[in-house]
Amino acid sequence: MENRQEEPRFSVIIVTCNRLALLKECVAHASNQEKMPEKIIIINNASTDGTLEYLQEEQFQSPLYHIVNESENLGGAGGFSRGVETALAEKGDWFLLIDDDAMIAPDFLSSIAEAVKSHPECGAFTGVVETEGQIDTLHRRRRKKAGSVQMVNIPEEVYKGEEFELDAASFCGLVVGRKIVEKIGLPEKEFFIWNDDLEYSLRIRMHTEIRNINRARLNHKTNLYSQRSSKRYLWKDYYGFRNYFYTCRKYGNKTDCIMSYAIPRLRLIYWRMQHIISRKDYVYNLEMLNRCRKDAKQGKLGIVKEYFPG
Repeated sequence: MENRQEEPRFSVIIVTCNRLALLKECVAHASNQEKMPEKIIIINNASTDGTLEYLQEEQFQSPLYHIVNESENLGGAGGFSRGVETALAEKGDWFLLIDDDAMIAPDFLSSIAEAVKSHPECGAFTGVVETEGQIDTLHRRRRKKAGSVQMVNIPEEVYKGEEFELDAASFCGLVVGRKIVEKIGLPEKEFFIWNDDLEYSLRIRMHTEIRNINRARLNHKTNLYSQRSSKRYLWKDYYGFRNYFYTCRKYGNKTDCIMSYAIPRLRLIYWRMQHIISRKDYVYNLEMLNRCRKDAKQGKLGIVKEYFPG
């Protein structure tokens, strides 16, 4: 695995798009670590809210920062792919992936550094994600069964220990070693958004364990239990379903492929039977779901103009 004779060197990768206030807070946390990162890489996904001007301020002329301003929105997947690619050209040995709404605690990197030295066999680490003061178990998951890509959240009681192993981590506090990245490549940029972290985790797990360090904490500044007012799928759902179907076909078994479609299909039927969803929205959702399955089967990834923000 990594060379553990030297002190671990970290690059922090932050992906942002039109969330200037969050970005400022995120940068403040990343740049005030007990163990300072070698580099803070900020991928600006064509923001139009003043982010570009903010990133031109004097503080970002420091060699601590590497700013990449994209001319178009690459999505989270494209942003993280670009960020990891950029980090490979820098000096860091370990790459921390976060969105602009992840506020890492002052001892986050120092806690991971201790774990890196304590576990020379491990090529990837994560920290605990807290939202509104509670552990958000959605971000750290394990396989339901060996050989399956169906995941379950790791229960909160597991977090009471010092650390634990997992199979899938969100890009909210995932730290992956350079040597692993050189083996598995970059995150899948053609996913655009959603489930890029699952796919990347599965690639990581082919070469190393992923270990969650419970003393390494971050505050995910979002709503813990936000619910939609409508059951009509959003444009984002296309990428979530398509990318999950694709991941099941690539890494999963036959049951994974069947259940990945059957569960949302049966949910739609239930919603319609219970009059939770209108017939018009039911038809719209079903058409999207079938389009996702078809595109995943054919390996059609990338941005789809019918399902694009704005």
